[in-house]
Amino acid sequence: MSKNVLLTESRDIPLLHFLWKWKLSTTAALIQKFFPDCKGKTAYTRLLALRRGGFIRMSADGLGQKFVCTLERKGFESIRESLPLMQEVGFKSEHVGHDLLVSAFHLGEWLFEMPETATLYSEQQLRRIYPDLYPSWVPQSDVHRPDGYTQALFKGRLTTFAIEVEISNKRDTDYLRIAEFYSHYRNIERVLWLVPRQSTARLIQRKMSEVQLDGPSPHDFILVGDFLKHGWHSQIELGPDKGKTLFSVLSGSSQEVHRKCTGHTLATTLLDTRKTPYFSAVYRGYQLGDFRD
Repeated sequence: MSKNVLLTESRDIPLLHFLWKWKLSTTAALIQKFFPDCKGKTAYTRLLALRRGGFIRMSADGLGQKFVCTLERKGFESIRESLPLMQEVGFKSEHVGHDLLVSAFHLGEWLFEMPETATLYSEQQLRRIYPDLYPSWVPQSDVHRPDGYTQALFKGRLTTFAIEVEISNKRDTDYLRIAEFYSHYRNIERVLWLVPRQSTARLIQRKMSEVQLDGPSPHDFILVGDFLKHGWHSQIELGPDKGKTLFSVLSGSSQEVHRKCTGHTLATTLLDTRKTPYFSAVYRGYQLGDFRD
């Protein structure tokens, strides 16, 4: 039974909006983003109050060891009037493991603060909001829906990036449809793919090239294993920006010869699926990014 909890405009409402936009988030990310001046225990207690109030849910993986926070119906209804007009009303994640990787890959080092010139449009927004309400830099198409779009400075001008997180292979016909989509929307300067292995990258690159016969390929590929270690400081394995880091491409900086980060990144915070902000014996051998739906 839910308890009466008074939502704050300064923190709780933005937190609920964040969960709607990204479908889910980790306790660690929510605490760091929305409770920067609180102790971990105090912040976690507030999240528990929001759960008891029926605004959010803490959902476990198949083994009951990893958790993500999502909206409950009451939380969604609390912010619904402030959301854009929707063609499809909803808020849930249908593939938690995939969406967890998407949020880390798309949002990454911009969890706390984004450049003034950058904008993120999530898959949730693409799916729910009427296309004629999309920003002008986002393609209005029902042929293919990527896992989100980023607008950022690239080579001195504002550029549209598409985000694709591909954990399992699609059918050839699906890849050809995707290739036709990107060959049509040439204003998408780069397509950033997160894939499990090099062979997947080569397969997708080959399928994309079957349709795009002229001009340079816009497709860059990052491997999941590298991303789990280095976040946005992982190197592009295949594509026009091979050897650069994802961070350097999105930040518009020059090619990096050496990685700038080999430890904790904000992407790992977005993949930290501990239920509480503390380690215990339960989390011995804990690994990022293997949430099982």
